Amino acid sequence: AETAEYLAKKGCQVTIVEKSATVGYQASEGADYKTLLDAVYLRQSLKFLGVKILTRTVFEEITQSGVTVNRLGERSTIAADTVVLAQGHEGDKELAAQLENSGIELHIIGDCSGVGRLHKAIKEGYKAGLDL
Repeated sequence: AETAEYLAKKGCQVTIVEKSATVGYQASEGADYKTLLDAVYLRQSLKFLGVKILTRTVFEEITQSGVTVNRLGERSTIAADTVVLAQGHEGDKELAAQLENSGIELHIIGDCSGVGRLHKAIKEGYKAGLDL
């Protein structure tokens, strides 16, 4: 959603296609209050900038005329001349598992410990540094 906000500030017409019920972090995801406040601010900024948000909608394909989406069983095409895909992310824990098995002291931080914002990674890095 941050990319959508950036593009809208540059004057682009932006539509977000989101498979969940809302854009941004939710309290149920275990986010801290700062992350939740950031999400509220972001949603308000998107609204102010005129970004169209299609929730409970999934991307199906990119065609010459735009993007085909499916919302609750109904297919439609969104006209687009540019498409930016941001399909979520998850920390890669494979290396952490290998290092844990080798007996090396390990501090898992950042997105590897759970997707979050930059301030979360900095805080976890700071705490890990203190523990060394």
